[in-house]
Amino acid sequence: MTSAWREEMQPRLVALGVPLDFTPDTLARLEGMVAEQPRLALAVAGYLGEALMRVGGGHWEMTDGGPLVHFDPALELPPLAVLDRVTRAVAAHEEITRTVADFKARNPEWSPTKEHTPAIDPIDDSDHPQHPWLVSWLAARAEAFPQWTVDHPGPWDFTPESLDALEKLVQTLGLESEEFVEGAVWYLGEVAVRHRGARWKYYYDERPYSETGSVWDNNPFVSQPDPDGHATVPIFVLKTVVRLGEPGVLRDRFARFR
Repeated sequence: MTSAWREEMQPRLVALGVPLDFTPDTLARLEGMVAEQPRLALAVAGYLGEALMRVGGGHWEMTDGGPLVHFDPALELPPLAVLDRVTRAVAAHEEITRTVADFKARNPEWSPTKEHTPAIDPIDDSDHPQHPWLVSWLAARAEAFPQWTVDHPGPWDFTPESLDALEKLVQTLGLESEEFVEGAVWYLGEVAVRHRGARWKYYYDERPYSETGSVWDNNPFVSQPDPDGHATVPIFVLKTVVRLGEPGVLRDRFARFR
């Protein structure tokens, strides 16, 4: 439940239509929005929690009663039910800011630690070089691409328009052939890399998907480095193409990259 909440955070917050700057000014704007449109409360709670954790660190927990923010354990604060604070978001931000300022005055070497939220928190590539598996996989895909285009003729020029041909090919061939799927995954991601500044990422987890419930683990994915950017896992997009059997899925997913 918590994994799904974190993984769906970026589209949830982007749908609010406000800058992802997590500032008090934007929180004030969201207070007014949620007062007029209560249905936005859960999304605003997500925004508020992300804003608070940028000050006090911490991690999410999704419960039956709603999302909780657990601040950096050094602060020794109780979990905060952010859904209860959406109409007083600015005040909540002021409170954690004061608490952190007081704590840092006594502990100047301390800095808050926040659990990474996919596609919301930027990744510093200088401190997080590409995973060796991803380096090897990208090299293998680039080397295999010329033969892939021979085996699967089409307008493979990495333009967004070529996604229509890829979509038709996926609907025709399905996802049974590993050779075809690997090439299609790479091609789809490369269109976002070359046209929208996305970057390839890979997170390894020895646990299987059945245990983690995270689509971001053990699958190559592409992500824009800017917090306002988008991220997607190409293999799951291709599975959506097969499942829906409708045109326009790849164009729609690509349009989410800004």
